[in-house]
Amino acid sequence: MRGRRAQSDKKNFGYFALVSNCEKDPFECLRKYRKRETIESFFESMKQRADGTRVRVWDSNTLRGRLFVQFIALCYYEYLSNEIRNMKDTHGFPNGNPEHDSVANIKLEKKLKAWLDDSPIY
Repeated sequence: MRGRRAQSDKKNFGYFALVSNCEKDPFECLRKYRKRETIESFFESMKQRADGTRVRVWDSNTLRGRLFVQFIALCYYEYLSNEIRNMKDTHGFPNGNPEHDSVANIKLEKKLKAWLDDSPIY
């Protein structure tokens, strides 16, 4: 039963349609669509993590400055989140380096990994 279900799901997986009255090249249309999706994802993250739900400014230059600072903060947040995910994947395991692979060092890395798993990134 599981095999038939996977085949039927795979049959309909990955198809979508983009309709545009401006862009004629389908690959350029798809590229722009994916770029838009990335930008929307950044703005969603900015609202959730960088105090972007309320603007609280009156001047357009102040608004630009605030958005710029929020964008930079979001870039740092995403970079740090990625580094922490990489640390979780690589720490706590022997890597072939005799200085690193000591029992005490592996134990400390496992403690750090457990702490990172229990602590929210924000």
